[in-house]
Amino acid sequence: MKESDEINKAKTHVEGLLKLGKEIQDATPYLININQNLDWYNSVYGVLEDKQDQVISIIKGPLDELSSFNYSEFTLSAATGFTGTFLTATVDTSILIRESGQKHQFLLDNLKNINPIESTIENILVQVNHIDNRLYVEFNDVKQCYSQWLADLKTNSDLAKDARTFQEHYNGILNMLRVPKKDWATTKFKKSSWNKIVDALCKKGSEQKNSFLKQQKIGEDIWEAFTKIMKKTSTISKDEMGDQFKLFIDHIYAINTLIDDRILYQ
Repeated sequence: MKESDEINKAKTHVEGLLKLGKEIQDATPYLININQNLDWYNSVYGVLEDKQDQVISIIKGPLDELSSFNYSEFTLSAATGFTGTFLTATVDTSILIRESGQKHQFLLDNLKNINPIESTIENILVQVNHIDNRLYVEFNDVKQCYSQWLADLKTNSDLAKDARTFQEHYNGILNMLRVPKKDWATTKFKKSSWNKIVDALCKKGSEQKNSFLKQQKIGEDIWEAFTKIMKKTSTISKDEMGDQFKLFIDHIYAINTLIDDRILYQ
C-alpha cells in the first residue's frame, strides 16, 4: 500500500517533537538547577554593587551561549554542558564574594544550598561508574571518608589524602579516555596533556571548551591545597576543609558534565 509523503513528513515532525519532549523531561533537574544558579547570580549582582561589571564578565560567555541556544537542538547533553559552564564560573565568582568581606558570606551559603554536596556526590558516583569501575570504587571510598570526617572519625589529613588519590587516578583516566575504551588493553598511552584531553573529550561549544580548560588551574590549586593538608604543612579549620572539599567535588562534577556523552557513556 502506497503511503503519503506529506503524511509521513508530518509524522516525522511529531516524532521529533516527542523526542524533544523526552530530552526536556530528562533534563528538567539540570534546567531547574541552572535557573537557581541564575537567580543566585542576580542576587550576587545586586549585592556586589561595586563589582557588577566583574560579575557579568565572569558569566558573559555562558549567558550568551545559553540565551542564543536553538530550542530545536536541545538535548540532555546540552543541559549538562551548560551546568558545567555555570559551575565553573562559580569558582571565580566565589573569589569575588570572599574578597568583598565576611558580610557577604551568606551568598556562599546560598550557593551551597543550590548545589548541595550530597547530591553532587551521588551524581558523580553514577558518572564515574560509566567511565571506569576503578574510579567508582575509589570515589565511593572518598564518599565514606567524607561521612566519617563529618562525624569527626577522620581528620582533615585523611580526607585530603583520599580525595587527592582519587584526583590523581581520575586525571590519569581522563588521559586514557582520549583513546576508545575498547582499545585500552592494547594502547601505549601518550603523556598527559590537559589541552589534548580537552580537545579529545569536550562537548561541542566554545564555552564548554573554555570551562574545561579553566578546570586545569582549578584542579592544580586543589591538588596543592590537599597536598599541604595531607602532609600537615597547612592547618585549616573544619569549615575551611569543608569548603576545600566542596571545591574538589564541584571540580570533578563540572568536568564530567563537560565530557562528550558519547565518550562518557561508551
